Amino acid sequence: MRETELRLALVCYGGISLAVYMHGITKEVLKLVRASAALRPGGPAPRRWHEDSEPVYRDLLQRIGAHVDLRVVVDVVAGASAGGINGIILARALAHDLPLEPLTALWLKNADISELIAPENIARPWSKWYMRPVIWGANMRGLERLAGDTETQEKLSTFLRSRWFKPPFEGTILARMLLDGCDAMDEAADAAGGSRADDAPFSLMPPGHRMDLFVSVTDFYGYRQLIRLHDPAEIVEREHRHVLDFTYRRALDGREESDFGRESVPGLVFAARATSSYPGAFPPAQIAEIDQVIAARGRAWPRRGHFLAHCFEAYRAHDPVYGTDPEKTAFIDGSVLKNKPFAEAIAAIRARPADRQVDRRIVYIEPTPRRPAPPPSGKVPGWFRTIRAALSDIPRNEPVRDDLAWISEHAEQVKELRAVIAASWPRIEALVQGITGRRRLLKPRPADFTKWRNAAHRATAREVGFLYGGYRRRQVAAATVQVTEIVTQLTGWAADGAEAAAFARNLADWQSAHGLALEQDFDDLPPATDPMEGALAFLRSFDVDYRLRRVRGLIQAVNERYAELADDAEADRHRGLLNDAKRSLYQELEALRHMRLGRLDNREALAAQFDGLPPPGDPEAVARTGSALQSLAAAMVLETSSERLDALLAGISAERVARAMLRPVHVAYIGFAFIDLLMFTMTHWEDVGELDEIRVDRISPEDADSIRPGGAEACLKGIRFGSFGAFFSRASRENDYLWGRLHAVDRLMDIVCDAAGPQAAPDAAAREALKRDAFRAILAAERPALRQIPELFDAIEAELAARKGES
Repeated sequence: MRETELRLALVCYGGISLAVYMHGITKEVLKLVRASAALRPGGPAPRRWHEDSEPVYRDLLQRIGAHVDLRVVVDVVAGASAGGINGIILARALAHDLPLEPLTALWLKNADISELIAPENIARPWSKWYMRPVIWGANMRGLERLAGDTETQEKLSTFLRSRWFKPPFEGTILARMLLDGCDAMDEAADAAGGSRADDAPFSLMPPGHRMDLFVSVTDFYGYRQLIRLHDPAEIVEREHRHVLDFTYRRALDGREESDFGRESVPGLVFAARATSSYPGAFPPAQIAEIDQVIAARGRAWPRRGHFLAHCFEAYRAHDPVYGTDPEKTAFIDGSVLKNKPFAEAIAAIRARPADRQVDRRIVYIEPTPRRPAPPPSGKVPGWFRTIRAALSDIPRNEPVRDDLAWISEHAEQVKELRAVIAASWPRIEALVQGITGRRRLLKPRPADFTKWRNAAHRATAREVGFLYGGYRRRQVAAATVQVTEIVTQLTGWAADGAEAAAFARNLADWQSAHGLALEQDFDDLPPATDPMEGALAFLRSFDVDYRLRRVRGLIQAVNERYAELADDAEADRHRGLLNDAKRSLYQELEALRHMRLGRLDNREALAAQFDGLPPPGDPEAVARTGSALQSLAAAMVLETSSERLDALLAGISAERVARAMLRPVHVAYIGFAFIDLLMFTMTHWEDVGELDEIRVDRISPEDADSIRPGGAEACLKGIRFGSFGAFFSRASRENDYLWGRLHAVDRLMDIVCDAAGPQAAPDAAAREALKRDAFRAILAAERPALRQIPELFDAIEAELAARKGES
């Protein structure tokens, strides 16, 4: 059966009080992932929370599963402002299988001006009494129409009469609220109990996967950046955009590394507080504020040092002279300069490996899509309108065309690359057959695969002539970067700091001394020689990425074999052999990934060797660098990866598996040198990640019309008063939260069905029926809790009944 992984990279825009709407959407994203995890064969079931729509998602995935084994994973989350808060909370829930229900209660109760304004700053009945006639007058002229309910009118009056010329909302109140929310998630998980028989952690991330969270903030003062030029030698600029990044990794053996556990909560709270410091509404955020909040609770921040070192590495790397201290600066809303953080999500995808067939989607949440402005009237905008647009509206609504242009280019590159490999495949098969002969593939030994691989390298060099030299040089350049990154991980240096730069120069001097950049004419290459033996030795020791690409290619080749199996006992045995082979390949992939991250034995001793290198130009620098590299190569023992693969291929080939079925696997392995040359010369080596098209989908009121058309104006209350509307009324928050869940169901089911394809997905009528089931499950679950909007429930039920009648 075809195995497909629907990978979602979620991008959450800013939206001020529409955070409640986005919370409803992220809750449905979590429920879809949970439904998929519950169907994962052989994996532990997720905890049971309030299910409502989850059984409907499971029903959908089971129907698709009759044709396609579809798994849904969220592995990238990026957010700004209100979207940043929701992204942080969702990432915690995904990483550690936590519920979002405690956050729902907090959003509905505490995202209110009466809770966010400090008690001493709330207007009393006679505060600014002279403003009451103005407010009443405004009310008479249409405030009642804008506000929509008595609660909003009263709280708007209180808000307008509260303190002026200072932010009305208290940052510490928001920080405490966020801290309470994270604690409530953990407490709910503790109350639920449960344990894993194999002591595996509770998580919705599959083994062997990682998840990245990116949260944009704006450094009010900025940090210095030294930029090297020709003349002058360097200049200084100030960078205000900053992104806080957090990671969860789960190894195949169940071990996890997490920035989302309880000990990391204060750092996540700071990120949420800082990214949502909307100018004028909240005061700027500082790390000291979080220190005070957690100290008042009598708790510790065990990973404070890790948070500062990891999330503010750029400060130390770019400002070595003045050493900008993130603890002394102030941060304001991330949406000021980066309201649509696509770039970070795209960068993560570009480096993300594909271990199976992947349907990659960037799904972005946009509560209020900006409609095209009317044509210019020729009238010059006024003073206030110009300032507001220049300082807020225009920067926050910059289009994402430039970021998404890479996706279109990537799609074209993928199509071209696949076409070239398909066209070259017969020639690659012939090359492999000429090396192995037909009979030797029936029962080969590991040593045979070793010999054939080496012969394939030489044959590739003869086939492509002078292009082979360029391929080798690009490999050396890529492996050089790999070595620098591995050493940086070992030592803890800043990636673009002075220590890493000094090592890179020492490494370049060592390479020059050993003649790795050879230039030769390969037209008359002797059959038994490699044109760049020194370069090949370097690659054998350090080119981890080549081996990663080869393992992924093997996994893809094995995956493609499943489609050729019939439904009989012999096929079941073959399927079992393929499953065993894939497990071994995933283990090899995990070992290589750990190596790539510098997770080696004797790590401290290795780090000491590189920390103690002489500066570039020192007479001993080249020799000492060579000695340190030799120790690193001995710790990596990279060639054993090839030996393990040789043994694996020989093992499955010795079984009585149909030769025709295994033949493409042999060709993909033995002929990988030729395949890699095609891929490597057609793409930049940094871009060789997922070789699948990336699609972009949006979740917004404009796109979800299965219940009520008309977009945000027809559904949402929080769009009023410059998107602050839901802060004034619980009824407005309940309204927007409910629509968020319903709109998410509408769009997520469409995305899942599109990923499954027309042959596997339910037809249009069945899909609409599933949507109605999910809508009604949500309505039934939420009606007892959302008591301020009974009329909305009745209206939606009536609209669903009317739509069903139409269909």
